[in-house]
Amino acid sequence: MRRRVLLVLLAASLVPVAARAKDEGCELANVPRVVAIGDVHGAYTEFLAVLRLARIVDQKDRWAAGKTHFVQTGDILDRGTETRPVMELLMRLEGEAKKAGGRVHSLLGNHEVMNVLGDLRYVSREEYKAFETPRSRETWDAFYRSRSDAARRAAKDAKQAFDEAVFRQKFEAEAPLGFVERIQAFSDEGRYGKWLRERRGMVKIDGVAFVHVAPPSRDTCTTPSSDPDQRTPRSTGDSEKVKIVP
Repeated sequence: MRRRVLLVLLAASLVPVAARAKDEGCELANVPRVVAIGDVHGAYTEFLAVLRLARIVDQKDRWAAGKTHFVQTGDILDRGTETRPVMELLMRLEGEAKKAGGRVHSLLGNHEVMNVLGDLRYVSREEYKAFETPRSRETWDAFYRSRSDAARRAAKDAKQAFDEAVFRQKFEAEAPLGFVERIQAFSDEGRYGKWLRERRGMVKIDGVAFVHVAPPSRDTCTTPSSDPDQRTPRSTGDSEKVKIVP
């Protein structure tokens, strides 16, 4: 629990004061209706069913809630196999809700922060598969060559033996096809990485604070910075920093 709290607060605290001043306030009042849903973890079909039941979307999966504020309290990523369509749905609904006078508040959970920081231990192999492209094998081969060459040099410098068969077996287990493409998508400039870095840690509506795990604080209202000097450490945009070598 302590780790989860620290992860959320870390991402939320990376915004410089100037950026906070421009950020839209997270304390809202006089909201006619609020619907909140917690951990989705890639369960897209079930998530959509709940949204329809709550009349957030219609049968065509379009925003149907008028001026309602919908709060997703984090942890849309990991464990499940359909986190990509979950993100795409939320990204689309944000725009549709705003046009209708409502809002979608997609908050940061510890799993969003873990992915931004490069902690991929809960990403399923099926999830990587969703990021495969026709060129994934070529991309993977190039990535493998660069990492195996680096591992071989490191072993030589340390005067240790390098077993490529063992290295490749471990590498294939930890970095399947789609791995590199997913890293790129979650990088600072990637489609999902950029979106996640603009999310809040908390929103307060009519006196009620919505947050994933941490108690309300002034920092959880902020969004991760897009300023290169303030960016989240160990960005997944740099595949060199993803630990694969034994």
